[in-house]
Amino acid sequence: MEVWPEGTMPGKGANAPEAEVPRNDGFHRITNVSRPTLTLFLAPRKAGAAAVPAMIVCPGGAYSYTVIDKEGTEIAAWLNSAGISALVLKYRTPNNRAGALQDAQRSLSLARERAAEWNIDPQRLGIIGFSAGGNLAAKASAPLEERSYPASDTIDRQSCRPDFAVLVYPAYLDDKAGHTASDL
Repeated sequence: MEVWPEGTMPGKGANAPEAEVPRNDGFHRITNVSRPTLTLFLAPRKAGAAAVPAMIVCPGGAYSYTVIDKEGTEIAAWLNSAGISALVLKYRTPNNRAGALQDAQRSLSLARERAAEWNIDPQRLGIIGFSAGGNLAAKASAPLEERSYPASDTIDRQSCRPDFAVLVYPAYLDDKAGHTASDL
């Protein structure tokens, strides 16, 4: 599903059409993302069970692309096997950290807005990220005064901060002088 309704995405998109970055390792790397999406992987529902926890999955790719399967759909399948629903985020690339953060924040709000429909617990909504996706998850989890874009609809009234985060080999967390990066 689209993260943003047509014509409402803040910031900028890519300057070229979305494409796959060719490599010979069998993994799919997507770049030039101008239309961020969430792919929903619902955990198997047990009869009479309460709403399940969920996680936004942020694949890595140095903010140049997203490795959509290895650090996306494969992680979603693993989360599902543990009874956790997953939403794989294909965020804006290349080199659009501000746009990627807006996409992650909007995705968290969107998941909370649709929680009843998707049978997920809006108070057990986390984020997991790998490499650059780990950086994105850290930014989404950092203390915020407000979201990084102006609210545009009722979805944006929902919290954009995760309840928990898992950072897997996160990148760009320091300022290269041994201190936490200023944006964190």
